Amino acid sequence: MDLRDLTVKELLQLNSSILNELKRRRIVRTKNNPVGDYTEWIVSKGLGLELGWRRGRLCYYAFLSKNLKLIFPLPD
Repeated sequence: MDLRDLTVKELLQLNSSILNELKRRRIVRTKNNPVGDYTEWIVSKGLGLELGWRRGRLCYYAFLSKNLKLIFPLPD
């Protein structure tokens, strides 16, 4: 696929589809720019931590260690 051949609308639809798939795979947590979420995912895998996932709009923690210790708790 040559991205230069796509219209602006097609590029935006592709971007949305990619973000939806990354979210489904639990690699990113938001539909914002995925760089921050992807970095968190890489760190969590490297340190053996679990990411905190949003329930509605609230995220209870950023990372959870294997012994259930909260790391970097997020404010309400």
